[in-house]
Amino acid sequence: MVKFLNIESSGPVCSVCVSDGEQILSLKATEKVFQHTEKITLLIDECMEEAGIKLNDLDAVVISGGPGSYTALRV
Repeated sequence: MVKFLNIESSGPVCSVCVSDGEQILSLKATEKVFQHTEKITLLIDECMEEAGIKLNDLDAVVISGGPGSYTALRV
């Protein structure tokens, strides 16, 4: 089973999910807008724990390419 960490940070809300290529195993998002910097690592940790996998188990990290806020994309 292929495992992906998917990160969307181009919009006002930051979201992270772990998927197996076909199904979402865990999904987390910020509740308030523009909390990317303070929440993204926490969202990643929560998703990984909920999905029951470790960073070393991932096959790829998928990130959004925009368009969106330059600062949000840099996060």
